[in-house]
Amino acid sequence: MPDYSGCFAVRLDPTSLAEVARLKIECGVIDTRLLSSGDRVWVFSTTHNAAGDLKFVLQPIDPTANTLGEGIPYPNQMVFSTGGGGNLFFSDTDGDGAAVLLKGQTEFKKLPNIDDMRFVVSDGVWLNSSNRADKYDFSGELVTTIDLDGFLVAVANDTVFIERFDEGH
Repeated sequence: MPDYSGCFAVRLDPTSLAEVARLKIECGVIDTRLLSSGDRVWVFSTTHNAAGDLKFVLQPIDPTANTLGEGIPYPNQMVFSTGGGGNLFFSDTDGDGAAVLLKGQTEFKKLPNIDDMRFVVSDGVWLNSSNRADKYDFSGELVTTIDLDGFLVAVANDTVFIERFDEGH
């Protein structure tokens, strides 16, 4: 009889939604999450090192072997991550800023000048500032600034959407 106790990553057939595979994963100290970078799925979990310190790790799921790959350090427990183009982005409103795990890399790279990854596009990040939107590349350099008469609400590559309240309409 299968073991259904604990935490699992369950892979489904996209057409039938039937269960294809079930991978037992550790239930984290805080929690366990699955994250997608667009080309792979990662397990975010918490663990303790030998000294008893809380550590955060990401492990890629190998869907062919139904196993977890080697874990890499994750910057913080506050997970606001999004994937795009095979990259995984992290931002933390508690002051750690933003970082990116570029496709094929094994370490997050801090992004200077960026503290929010809400609007990630294929070649950078859009940030909403006071009456403007700023686009930064993945090195943290400012690329574009546009003036806004509203609030940035969505971005799809270089198509920018704002929300605006017009009184009397």
